[in-house]
Amino acid sequence: MQEAEFRTWLGKRLWKGEPLSKKATQNRVRRSLRTERGLQGLGFAQETLDQLFDDGQWEELLARLSTLMNAPDQDLAAVRAVVPQAEEPQGQLRNMIAGLRQYGYFREGRDPNYAAAGAEDEDEDDESQADRIRRYVLDHYITPARASGQATVSVTVGPLNNEMGLHMAWPNICQALEGRLFLDLAQVPPPRAEGPRQSTTRILTYALQMEGGG
Repeated sequence: MQEAEFRTWLGKRLWKGEPLSKKATQNRVRRSLRTERGLQGLGFAQETLDQLFDDGQWEELLARLSTLMNAPDQDLAAVRAVVPQAEEPQGQLRNMIAGLRQYGYFREGRDPNYAAAGAEDEDEDDESQADRIRRYVLDHYITPARASGQATVSVTVGPLNNEMGLHMAWPNICQALEGRLFLDLAQVPPPRAEGPRQSTTRILTYALQMEGGG
């Protein structure tokens, strides 16, 4: 990866109106380097993040890590390839994904402070984008529909992305809302899915009869 150039880019970035701390910058670089070392363990043939980006597989990498974050027990070998010491890998994977998004934005040539006021960033003390998606859908879709006695409720990925003011977060939305963590949180079975995976037109329909056996 282009470590020196990425550090320079991060040095110009503001987070909550303040320059990134030295520790925050180091954490973002370190997570990207760790991912690069684990690419083969994740199933990619490339040896560097830049090769992966140039080959058009960046979103595939983010989706792969999101899948691991939502269900780490399904592929522990891949998890250990990037977070070998983590007893609870989901938090580390979440921050790793957010850090990699920053590297992707750097490689795209974005200004370091593109939409900084509302942009998703990795900060251990802040709610992740996936967590915000899960909470938003629970609060604005599942709970109201259940309270009104509806048997099902549907979520369309594209409109949800726009409602939440997210930037092309369709893969994250699909991963967050189809993963076990959300299903357990909302107390619903896996949704009926229509439309291409990780696309704006994907519709997820949840049955609301699980809670309390109602």
